[in-house]
Amino acid sequence: MSTQAVVSVRKAGNVVLKIVSGDDGGRAPDVAAAIRAIGHVPTIVEAVTICAQHNFGSPVSLVIMGAKKVHFEGNEILIHRYRQTFGNPTFNPRVASGEAEFIEVVDFE
Repeated sequence: MSTQAVVSVRKAGNVVLKIVSGDDGGRAPDVAAAIRAIGHVPTIVEAVTICAQHNFGSPVSLVIMGAKKVHFEGNEILIHRYRQTFGNPTFNPRVASGEAEFIEVVDFE
């Protein structure tokens, strides 16, 4: 299933983790629910595990970005738009329009 998705995690209203997938976007609600269930902002390693458990995104299409670190195994050039739009929880940086079929925002205080 080739669908774009964004799962953003906010803490105190600020984006602290952003997960972008170019496929399996329909599983974004499951990933968001799993993040809510752990009750804290996941580390990048935890987020990779959650995505794998829910078959969300292939290794070449999955980008997990924290405030300083990025997990990405593909060959796409991660253009500047990823960092420029990191703070916008609903913006898909993979495409210029910012659109995605599935968008989930998880909030923690």
